[in-house]
Amino acid sequence: MSDPISSSADTHWQRVLRISGEDRVDFLQGQLTQDLTRLSTDQPALFAASCDPKGRVLAILLLFWRPDEVLACLRHDIADEWVAHVSKYRLRAKVDITAANDLQVRASRKPNTDAIAQWSFANVNEAIVSADVTPEDSDLQDAVWRKTRLQARLAEVGPTTSGKFTPHMLALDELDAISFNKGCYTGQEVVARTEHLGAGKRRVHLLNSTDGSDINEGDSVNGSAGKVGQVAAAAGASALVVMRDSDLDDPELHIDDGPSLIVAG
Repeated sequence: MSDPISSSADTHWQRVLRISGEDRVDFLQGQLTQDLTRLSTDQPALFAASCDPKGRVLAILLLFWRPDEVLACLRHDIADEWVAHVSKYRLRAKVDITAANDLQVRASRKPNTDAIAQWSFANVNEAIVSADVTPEDSDLQDAVWRKTRLQARLAEVGPTTSGKFTPHMLALDELDAISFNKGCYTGQEVVARTEHLGAGKRRVHLLNSTDGSDINEGDSVNGSAGKVGQVAAAAGASALVVMRDSDLDDPELHIDDGPSLIVAG
């Protein structure tokens, strides 16, 4: 396993990692919610989550298949911590994780819409481009790109929310990011039990601040009876909040010591 993979490109929202070595698939099978054997030329990109032993999501990754490696895209501000976490499980596995500073992930816009389909690619070469390429849709520093992803209900976790939520709370089961047929992985018992018992009572919902104020990851969301949820991810005045469906109709939803909130249409 490599040393910490800090990059000078930390202004980029996402970082691409190379995961190589002959044991890479078996190693990742034991660490991620996704079935790595599904990655192929016919299925070049899949979402996955990495969990702690309590089944809480430490990182959400977008995986890309290549013949001799797996590329993993995740937020730059938790990448080092994620590598340190999975390194504890390496043992004698022949695996190496390095920063792919020469690569970046493109955002693919759906025709005639503003929606971004980051995960829908015909092949890896459409998704991964050189870091020197700077077309508009490849700019990972674009706040609009992050907000559009959020509005598509694509959850993420950052330094303040890593380890706070289960995959079901972040609706990762709806993103085909969890395999319930593969073997064991870290946190699998909790994830499987949640699925068996009904996928949990709290899920992410998109809310906006009523006055346009910014919302921060990790903020507490209160209602008329006290705390009802927590912000999992935020971009500007929009946020994905983990909360019960039954609290969505509360007219007094607001950030703790902050703006009022309204459920997005």
